[in-house]
Amino acid sequence: MIKRKDIKFILLVGFTGSAIPALLYAWAQTHVDSSIAGILNSMTPIFTLIFSALIFSQRRLPLAQIAGVILGFGGVALIVIYSREESVALPIWSLVILVATMMYGLSGNIVQHKLHAYNAMIVGASSFAVIGVLALIALMTTPFIQTMQVHPMAWTSLLSVTVLSLTSTFLATVLFYWMLKLSDAIFASAVSYFIPIVALTWGVLDGERLSLLHVLGFVIIMAALYMIHKGSKQHRDG
Repeated sequence: MIKRKDIKFILLVGFTGSAIPALLYAWAQTHVDSSIAGILNSMTPIFTLIFSALIFSQRRLPLAQIAGVILGFGGVALIVIYSREESVALPIWSLVILVATMMYGLSGNIVQHKLHAYNAMIVGASSFAVIGVLALIALMTTPFIQTMQVHPMAWTSLLSVTVLSLTSTFLATVLFYWMLKLSDAIFASAVSYFIPIVALTWGVLDGERLSLLHVLGFVIIMAALYMIHKGSKQHRDG
């Protein structure tokens, strides 16, 4: 059962961890290519570290954590910049994605420091229930019902969105909250470094070439995760 004093944090997690970033990413990616979005998404651990240090943490963060986050960002940059095709993105759209990653960083810290006592499923289900009602209201202001009646791919598209929302969004979010209980917000948010690796893996399976720079970027990311984990352990033990 969610305590009354924690409802405001559930609302904040719902909006900063799911609703607003999802809208910002969908909006920005109509103007920004996926590679740029991928590299900007890797800013999430950096913003998580910043919020942790400035707002939530009562102790000085270990140097290993700071170095690990920066090193991981460098590894992601190496992979994505080398892989991306030529494209031009207006700075404003890149800033939109950065705002989304800032919200992810804030959300992770709220769950870690304000909702840590709750089960991950409870936090996830509660936050999604709140934003789900608001999203349904917003959906009814669009020609959704008419589209479902006349568009030939409407039901197939709705099924696809439903599967994605249950697996790639809700389930992934609950697993992320579960990781927060095992470690801390900074280490848990570092999973965003795996996004370009997953993209590269699918590319290789689709016949794309994997270069030595891709392998180097992967090694750098693994080293960064080790440093962040080491810093997290020092922080907890200190």
